[in-house]
Amino acid sequence: MKSVTTNLSGFVALCCIVLAMVAGPVAAVVVNIDFSTDDGGLLVANGQRVESPQPDPWADYFIITSTGNNLGATIFDTTIGGPNAAGPDFDLLVDSGNILILQDNVSPAIFGGIFTTPDDSGIGGNINIDFSPAVGFVRVVDVDVVDRDANGVVMITLTDSAALTRMVTVPAEFTGEVPTDIGIAMVDLSSGMPTESPNIPGLFTSVVTDPGFDGDDIVGLDFLFLGSGGIDNFQFEIVECLDSGDCDNTDPCTTTTCNLIGECQSDPVDCSGLDTACETFSCSPGGLQGNCDVVTPIVSCPADTLCETFACNPTTGACDATSIVTCPTDTACETF
Repeated sequence: MKSVTTNLSGFVALCCIVLAMVAGPVAAVVVNIDFSTDDGGLLVANGQRVESPQPDPWADYFIITSTGNNLGATIFDTTIGGPNAAGPDFDLLVDSGNILILQDNVSPAIFGGIFTTPDDSGIGGNINIDFSPAVGFVRVVDVDVVDRDANGVVMITLTDSAALTRMVTVPAEFTGEVPTDIGIAMVDLSSGMPTESPNIPGLFTSVVTDPGFDGDDIVGLDFLFLGSGGIDNFQFEIVECLDSGDCDNTDPCTTTTCNLIGECQSDPVDCSGLDTACETFSCSPGGLQGNCDVVTPIVSCPADTLCETFACNPTTGACDATSIVTCPTDTACETF
């Protein structure tokens, strides 16, 4: 059982990270990280390093780390005519706002956690995204890849809580390179089906999925770049629960279920099915889970006498009398 502390309704207060509710087998909160704002709605700067020792802007959701011969996960502004227009990476100017890259070792100058010349590593490396257990259950939907030209592929590995994986390999030339080609394209990560390149018809991603892989319980992703490039519009869905077994309940007088929007919902134990015309039943907080141990009379019958007793009829609610003394049979001279 996953321990969940996040209130999903709180996510809608965030600015500029795109959030929406979607329907399906279980409705979910959809989060789209466009790398332009952090999880508090503050702008993320061009050239900003977004992993330790600098703060992770999306730590409410996940932590970013990187490996390989590079200077770490960094923001690159792809705006045409923007701050990187005169830089070394014209092939990243796909006009999609900020993207996430691996900073090249040839441009190491950094001040206040911001590289003066954002520049994607030509030899690639790994960007790792690890979701916080407090977020809930995560289903990764898709991501945009940038600058998948002839220089290499990118391998995207999704890992579920049982350490089973799905690997999606994006081939060279999938996006092509601006200004000749589109330079950016969406890759489906949820369906298990290949995605066709918008740049070259008939060119597809390849997908290998472990048997038993759970796409609704993703704990992390790894982006392995075999060359330059970046990612954008990282979209995932969050639910607090997938079924009622995911919900913890320590209150014996409530029942907790996973509702249609993927939240754990608690409702009072219903004891009304045990009620009669004479008494009602309710739950005892000190009893077992789901108990109906508290009995409350609703009909008051007369006190018993030496001759008869009184008891409430559970069907009618009337106080039926029962004689407890047997008298002799009446005669012509006297009655008893």
